[in-house]
Amino acid sequence: MDLIKPYKVYINEKPILIERARVSRFPFNRHWPGYQRALDQTEITGFVSFDITGEMNIKIECDFDFNEVTVRPLSLNIKPKTEDKVISFTIDKPCQAVVEFDGISGALHLFADPKENYPIPSNDVIYFGPGEHDVGRIDLQSGQTVYIDKGATVYGEVFAIDAENVKILGKGILDHSKQTSFQIDNDFIDPLRPSPIVFRYCKNVEIKGITVRDPFFLAVRPIACENVVIDNIKVIGCWRYNSDGIDLINTRHAKIKNCFVRSFDDSLCLKGFCGPFACEMYHNGKTYDIMEDVVFSNCVVFNEWGKALEVGIDLCASEIKNCRFENCDVIHACGVAMDISNVDYAEVHDITFENIRVEHGITAHRPQIQDNEDSVYEGENSDHMPLLMQCNVFFSEEYSTIKDKHGKIHDVNFKDIKVYSPRMLPSVFSGKDKEYKVSRVNIENLYLNGNKITDMKEANFTVKNYAEEINLK
Repeated sequence: MDLIKPYKVYINEKPILIERARVSRFPFNRHWPGYQRALDQTEITGFVSFDITGEMNIKIECDFDFNEVTVRPLSLNIKPKTEDKVISFTIDKPCQAVVEFDGISGALHLFADPKENYPIPSNDVIYFGPGEHDVGRIDLQSGQTVYIDKGATVYGEVFAIDAENVKILGKGILDHSKQTSFQIDNDFIDPLRPSPIVFRYCKNVEIKGITVRDPFFLAVRPIACENVVIDNIKVIGCWRYNSDGIDLINTRHAKIKNCFVRSFDDSLCLKGFCGPFACEMYHNGKTYDIMEDVVFSNCVVFNEWGKALEVGIDLCASEIKNCRFENCDVIHACGVAMDISNVDYAEVHDITFENIRVEHGITAHRPQIQDNEDSVYEGENSDHMPLLMQCNVFFSEEYSTIKDKHGKIHDVNFKDIKVYSPRMLPSVFSGKDKEYKVSRVNIENLYLNGNKITDMKEANFTVKNYAEEINLK
């Protein structure tokens, strides 16, 4: 695969291998039709991974012309120097950065990992060393670890059900690109499309260090799990329909931290079960109908369709509560940066978005549905404005499970929200009716380019029917 923009990368003057990933070229989507997107809707981008060992110099030699270079997230405060098509800057701590040359197309992704070496367990380890490994599906049992070492590319997927103390560790790549056909299999919550990583009804789950590339469907899916840690994983190569990043479904006590997600649908997401599979919340005499105590922190999100930080849209659960998104950078948002959308019957409450930074350029591609094979994408260089915040209870003929039973959203906090954009992104708050409504939403410390916003109109808020106590402080 040739990079759409050719470059070489050097770390402290030493060349480093550039890995390739296929990504979406523009937000052109359609409802799942049983086949995948055309490749002319995609492009090849590059990423490099390395351990950070003090201050390190990054040099990028470009074999193309460009006018402007931007390193995101802007919170890294990296000001690159450019001379004769050579870009240079330094970093001195673990981070995930995206280097853009005159915009999104052909961006370079830098994954600077902590020096930490994950210990290889002495027992029950499925080890993959440097090189390529075509393994199909790995079924993990209790106490087992999949270890994908640095330099390894594993083509396949990892699955576990009713297991405890299961892990995926390492600094290699789990690649799902060879999964190209759907199948009917009761082991999958969505019987049409498998995912690279699925844990169902598991306890004590760890996923650390790896890169997940080219997921066929949602990249990482803990389903009805308990005690989950996902740390410093990178999800890239999402171009296929519904290639979400990290989606937790009715899971309790989870920490997702230090991760990077570039996805072609929802990026970091809390979901209930979806309607056709709501029965899955009943398993082995137990009911898994609550999502609680889930924290996403210190993550970087590059969202190319759907929602960046989301609760919803499928919410077959009794409660979604006490969950947080904190200290995250949304470097690109397509639909909504921070979203709670409830089409089902869950009571969603005590949700916090805190210290979230959202970046938006002068122009952005407009999302467009592909109605048929002959449809052409028309959203290039548009003035599209994604939503900043949304809290929404509504009925959908397509997604809602029960016509006369709906959910609520209340006690939501947005705190220390910083927007970097030529103009304020809009936000919308809307309920369904007097019973199924949105209430008690507090927005504290909202900033646009460093200036605090205290007026609802200036904040570009739209408060619709059955949304109450929407407070800007």
